[in-house]
Amino acid sequence: MRNKVIIGLLLVSAISFGAYGYHNEGSMMGRGNRAGGYGCGGNGSMMWNENSLSEEHRAEMFEMMQGRRGVTYKESLDIRGKELELEKKLAADKVDWKGVERLNKEISNLKAKRRLEGMKFRKEIEDKYDVNYGGKGTSKGR
Repeated sequence: MRNKVIIGLLLVSAISFGAYGYHNEGSMMGRGNRAGGYGCGGNGSMMWNENSLSEEHRAEMFEMMQGRRGVTYKESLDIRGKELELEKKLAADKVDWKGVERLNKEISNLKAKRRLEGMKFRKEIEDKYDVNYGGKGTSKGR
């Protein structure tokens, strides 16, 4: 019974997470890349004027971001799954602290990996298109 509840919660979490806006095609960033501020300003906006890029570069960036969106979505689901496992362990009558510690480390490692990948992606965009992607200011050294 408990496993069914956990699986149900995981599915509801996954569905609601996806419904929040990760597949919003209305803008280049959608609403899905707000978490953590990697690759965009805190309000989901890019830190450069899209009109300063050629149509070809905008299309390339859009494709890169769409590809990254799928990866970050899966990573977020993996993290949420571990968080649900952690909640299950903490809700037990007798808490398995070794298991809690292991899950905390796994969650921390997954988040650190996701953050590092976001930094690499942002740097790739900045270098390829000579823009400041979510940093201070609005142009790269200009």
